[in-house]
Amino acid sequence: MKLYEITINDIKDKKRWRAVGNEDLELIEEIKQDDFVYHSAVAVTKKGDVYPGILTKSYSDGGEYGDYYVYYQGQWQQLTPKLKSLEIENFYFPDPQQFDFHLSEEEKEENARKFNENIVKINC
Repeated sequence: MKLYEITINDIKDKKRWRAVGNEDLELIEEIKQDDFVYHSAVAVTKKGDVYPGILTKSYSDGGEYGDYYVYYQGQWQQLTPKLKSLEIENFYFPDPQQFDFHLSEEEKEENARKFNENIVKINC
């Protein structure tokens, strides 16, 4: 599957995908320590608006964050300076991993809690 094929319902269902090759993704249940993963996420703006999101993390280096995507104007768009007007304050994802060394236990719990609080606010 391709990034543009991910649906809003996939995000609401907390799905995640492993990168396979240059542009392909495969749905996964379990994350392995050397995976490059596309996580379902929510993007929350400074005003409190909530957009479906995707964030990438590389687990070969302890969960380093990669790219961020927002479902905006009917399509997935990489978060770049051109989307600065959205004023995204934070991304939250539902399933921080035990080998996610870039987050403390409190941050892992907060991520999951804020994802669950905000996912119901998406109205695309």
